[in-house]
Amino acid sequence: MVSIKNHKNSTLPTGITLIVVAALFSAVSQLVLKYGTNTDGAFAFALYAIGFACAALGAIIMMTAFRFGEVSVLQPIMAIAYVFSFILGFIFLGEATTLTKIIGILLIIGGCIIMGLPSKQSLNQQESNGQ
Repeated sequence: MVSIKNHKNSTLPTGITLIVVAALFSAVSQLVLKYGTNTDGAFAFALYAIGFACAALGAIIMMTAFRFGEVSVLQPIMAIAYVFSFILGFIFLGEATTLTKIIGILLIIGGCIIMGLPSKQSLNQQESNGQ
């Protein structure tokens, strides 16, 4: 029988992939909801429905990701949603890009990379378990 801890360490890349996909759905949700605020009537309602559906799907994917890794590692990686929102806002909404925003985005990306790296403790656990 595989223990939960070993299962989580050996499948962390799956958890990270799922959390990045969840973050992408979150960013798309925000973009669609923003478009909905700029329209009226049935079209606005449709955009809200699509935005909420994307948010719900992102939440479900995030909950699934937590089966494959520690919350303390995966939840901070959800910050990559800010990067996706920045890119989508720039492309689709014409939002301004500033040096401050770029520095912030680079710090978020760096933090996500660092959080996704295996810790020395988890490497030692994998070696002692023969993985």
